[in-house]
Amino acid sequence: MDKINEFLQEVKSLLEAKVFNKLTLSMKRDKKAELKSIFIKPISLRGEQKLSFVYRFPTNDVTKNFSYEVGLAQLEDELKTKFLKADLMSSDKDVFLTIDKAGNGKIKRKNSQLKDEHKSSVQHDKTKKRLIQLEGNLYLKELDIVVDGKVKRNREDKFRQINKFVEIMGHVLGDKYHEPVIADMGCGKGYLTFALYDYLNSLSLNPKVIGVELRPKLVEFCNQIAQKANFNGLSFEAGYIGKWEVDKLDVLIALHACDTATDDAIYQGIKSGAKVIVCAPCCHRQVRKSMQTSGALKEITRHGILMEREAEILTDSLRSLYLEACGYKTKVMEFISTEHTPKNLLIIAEKNSQKVSDDIWARIDALKEIWGLKEHYLESLVK
Repeated sequence: MDKINEFLQEVKSLLEAKVFNKLTLSMKRDKKAELKSIFIKPISLRGEQKLSFVYRFPTNDVTKNFSYEVGLAQLEDELKTKFLKADLMSSDKDVFLTIDKAGNGKIKRKNSQLKDEHKSSVQHDKTKKRLIQLEGNLYLKELDIVVDGKVKRNREDKFRQINKFVEIMGHVLGDKYHEPVIADMGCGKGYLTFALYDYLNSLSLNPKVIGVELRPKLVEFCNQIAQKANFNGLSFEAGYIGKWEVDKLDVLIALHACDTATDDAIYQGIKSGAKVIVCAPCCHRQVRKSMQTSGALKEITRHGILMEREAEILTDSLRSLYLEACGYKTKVMEFISTEHTPKNLLIIAEKNSQKVSDDIWARIDALKEIWGLKEHYLESLVK
């Protein structure tokens, strides 16, 4: 039995045993392909067990649900034609498949990381006070997170992300801002936009929150929900992040804006005089394409996956430095565990009254020189 078929048999067995948790397909075979990765979970849909496939593209996600039989056939096709890596997590064991370019596969098995963690997480969720309440929550229902006052099984990761984001923003903002003006750039369906508004509104801070999204249909969808929920201080507008007409802001948020769109958002925050800028970067193509390493560093960048990780680290290190050069104090932290989302880095910048370090630009240039980077898009905006 070849390794792909052996892996598929593992998937089938874990599904039948009802211990399958999630599966991630990554490392696309065609580097130019738009499809970046696929996340797969078991769900219950109208009383039937299905496999939910979330196809991740640069600007949007597409979800398709299949029966187990069709889903396994679809999984086999994806592994044989589009992806070289599969990470399977269950409460019984974790199974990892890697395929080289010649088509040879290798399987590794490890003790489950979820077995104890999942049990404690379930118990913790039952007792933990949530910042976002579920009972009677219209927008969570409209956004397909909640049904009958409970988080849907296949939306638990999204709800954890929402709750964690609100918790972080609660610590950052505290009660320092009354009637804060907040812009959420590239807000998508507005999961986090709605939740932040709801939380701040519950504290009687009377926020004004604007979600900016490129796709008009999503803007219309979100505005309808905001009206139904009587969120009078929340609105959504259609537009490009870099071209949006900026007014004076207190807080700017950009979560998972693709590539240089994160930089456009950061610059919008700087231009608007935002006291707080919070971003969770997505991909880092601009820097990766521009890196020209030499000497011993080539031993890292000759491996595509390592080069990608170094590009991420370099990009976000420089973003932090550019923000500091513009008078912000920065902190880079984990957003939420990679068990729940692969995009887990958060940059938090708060306007600082202290003098900007005299050597900040020299430090930036030194870092760029090490990695052979001639330019960073954000630098072209702020300098």
